[in-house]
This record gives sequence, structure tokens and C-alpha cells, in this order.
Amino acid sequence: MPSKITNIMAAGRPFIATALPETELARVTADSRAGLLVPPEDAPESAQAILKLAAEATTRQEMGPRARAHAEAWLDREAVLTRFEDLLYRLTDPNRSSARSTSGRFVAGPPPG
Repeated sequence: MPSKITNIMAAGRPFIATALPETELARVTADSRAGLLVPPEDAPESAQAILKLAAEATTRQEMGPRARAHAEAWLDREAVLTRFEDLLYRLTDPNRSSARSTSGRFVAGPPPG
């Protein structure tokens, strides 16, 4: 996913993304409900998306906080590290999960499992 989109989301701004439906950018756009997705090289659809965001202040005001919340939940360094660590544990030992707490800090004590 382009870093510009992650920066825009972290800033709490709605966005317009151009991507194919099967891409990660399309998935994040749909999951976050913080932006509009248009097909690549579709100038009329891009123009409609721009006009929609320009005309609908309520839509922009709803999308901005959703963008920020999604960035905090999924793109924050600690959140990414925890998900990556969980994936590694699941691949190597399905009964063990990350030693990180939901706050992102390491949990004291023996490893789970």
C-alpha cells in the first residue's frame, strides 16, 4: 500500500484511491470506509469521486476520523509488530501467541503455552 495513503489516514483525512479491486489498497479502502476507490485510468469516475468529496462535507467529516482510527488500529508500529509476531508464532507453534499485550508492551512472565 502506498505510504502516502497511510500518511493521509494517520492525519485523519479522507482519500481517493485508484486501484484494482483485488489489491491491498482496495481492501484497506473498503475495510476502513475512509476513502473512495476508483478503477485505474477511469478519469470520469475519478472526477465524480473528487466532486463527491468536495460537495459532501458530512461524508468528509465521517471519513476523516475513520481514517485515523484505522491507521491507529492497523498501521501503528506496535500493532503491525504484534500481528507479525502472532503470525510467526502461529506458523511455528499454533498454540502460542504473541508475548505482546494489547497495549503493545511486552507482557512480563513466562511465554504463553
